[in-house]
Amino acid sequence: MPTPKIIPGELVDRLTILSLKIRYGAFKGQDIQHWLDEYTALLYQIKAMAINIPVAPFMSLWDDLAEINHKLWKVEDDTRAGQPILHSVALGYNDRRIELIRKINAVFNVVSPPEKVA
Repeated sequence: MPTPKIIPGELVDRLTILSLKIRYGAFKGQDIQHWLDEYTALLYQIKAMAINIPVAPFMSLWDDLAEINHKLWKVEDDTRAGQPILHSVALGYNDRRIELIRKINAVFNVVSPPEKVA
């Protein structure tokens, strides 16, 4: 079975989420080794892909995506804690997340697949 190709924006999205899992898992005293292993493997993949791209715009988009994913993480934590959330806020964050993933793909000259089923 062929290995699916992961596009750069999705890879960076996963890396930013893994970073949050590592940070919060370590804070809570959880075993984070499996997340560290995955993070390391994916980091090697993105480094290999990023050899010939402009670094500054890419890292800026990475940082912006990490910030949005952190906000989404907090929304999910608040929801689990029973706090009411504004769905429009969460949707706005997710829309921004999708936009950043597309921009990262554009840096790599990769066309983003559709996000929604028609």
